[in-house]
Amino acid sequence: MQAAAARAVFRPGTAGVRALDGAWWPRSRDLTAELPALVAALTGNGFEPARVAYNPQTWDAAGRKVAVAERTIRLGWFRTIDPHLVSVTGLDRWDRADLLVVPFDSDPGVADRAFARVLGGYEHEKATVMLAAVQQCPPGGNTRRPSGSAAVDVWESEGGSRGRDMPGRGVVVKGQPHERVPYTGTTWRRRPATPAPR
Repeated sequence: MQAAAARAVFRPGTAGVRALDGAWWPRSRDLTAELPALVAALTGNGFEPARVAYNPQTWDAAGRKVAVAERTIRLGWFRTIDPHLVSVTGLDRWDRADLLVVPFDSDPGVADRAFARVLGGYEHEKATVMLAAVQQCPPGGNTRRPSGSAAVDVWESEGGSRGRDMPGRGVVVKGQPHERVPYTGTTWRRRPATPAPR
């Protein structure tokens, strides 16, 4: 019997830093039963999974390894991982895909909005924040990131930075150049930067 195809979307390319690389809507809480379809979908997109990290509050108990398509995928659970996220590490170890996990019993409209939101420019949101947003969003609601100054204001209000100079990084602070020195065990100290030789 052939496994059903994974209900998943993946953001194209690997450029840039983002919190989410795609979204996945499994059919159950059984991770070992759901992984073959996800591994097939990821492999079809040029990603070779080797390891999967997950939060145990979201999934039924699973072993430490699962055989998928003539290879062994290692499983590891961590309570510190976002409950609505799986982190898949590739064979290269540098390759990683973090996927939003839409709960299996969610309404199809919620899954559709989550998929659209991941692909629509909200890839910097944390998984739980994104899922809460799509669950509150009415059907047909806006799932695309605002552009222009509104996007900057959102970024700024979430703790982002517009690229301001930061003290301690070789910039001028109150008229005197400073540099950051190593941690001494109590506090960071700043000392004046040595002038460049002339």
